[in-house]
Amino acid sequence: MIAGLSGCEEETSNIFRPTIELTDSTSGIVHGLVRDIETDLPMPNVIIISDCGHRTISKENGSYNFRVLEGARTISAIAEDYSNPDSVLSISARELHSLDIYLKLLSGTIIGHVVDQSNNRPIPLAQIDCGDESTQTSLDGQYQIVVPAGIRTIYVTAGGYVPTSRLLTIRGSQTNANINFQLEAISHNENKGQITGRVTNDQGRGLFEAYVSSDDGAFDYTDVNGDYQLFVLPGNRVLTAIAIGYSNQSKKQAVETNRWYFIDFELSQ
Repeated sequence: MIAGLSGCEEETSNIFRPTIELTDSTSGIVHGLVRDIETDLPMPNVIIISDCGHRTISKENGSYNFRVLEGARTISAIAEDYSNPDSVLSISARELHSLDIYLKLLSGTIIGHVVDQSNNRPIPLAQIDCGDESTQTSLDGQYQIVVPAGIRTIYVTAGGYVPTSRLLTIRGSQTNANINFQLEAISHNENKGQITGRVTNDQGRGLFEAYVSSDDGAFDYTDVNGDYQLFVLPGNRVLTAIAIGYSNQSKKQAVETNRWYFIDFELSQ
């Protein structure tokens, strides 16, 4: 502990030494730096408060110091969208007490769905990207992603569709619901191969709303009879049929331009 200092503040590397006269017989001085725990960058304008009501605000370099009544004291830091940790210090009168504070940026949740602009049908397996976080939509086009608080751009891509994005303000520990996207289909069926077929269960009954996709991004949902239609790029394609409550099935097909192919699927539970 250091007592009886006077003059100006001094900062050397990460060591902050407030030079305050410690003449109050009932108080000590708490000082230190406030930093982001992930980036280690100093955090200005953070409110530092003690349970005896004394408070201060961190400076541009993240440093702070303030007078606190002697005794066992709880010191808290408050910054928007950051966790608010508490520290307990035993404060001695006329002494300096060092306390560096590390705050963690909170995350928020984004929830929504992705649909086809022309018919409002859900787009499954659409890619959702936001910073370092990513996810895909479910079979019903729904998605949920957790990202750090702040101003973030969310990107949405899906095979056969024009990519889109949106700028969002994410608040820590809050949910942004109904962040929905309508994607515009890229309509270029010329110079492709056409694949049609039916998706049934193991008893031969057509499955309604089964999802049939190609590895080039083309997809369709079956109608009430279980029928589907795809226009796919030439090459060795892999087709997959998916239906809720059934095992997936994949088949390979060599596709040539302007040729028509028939591929049926039989899914088992």
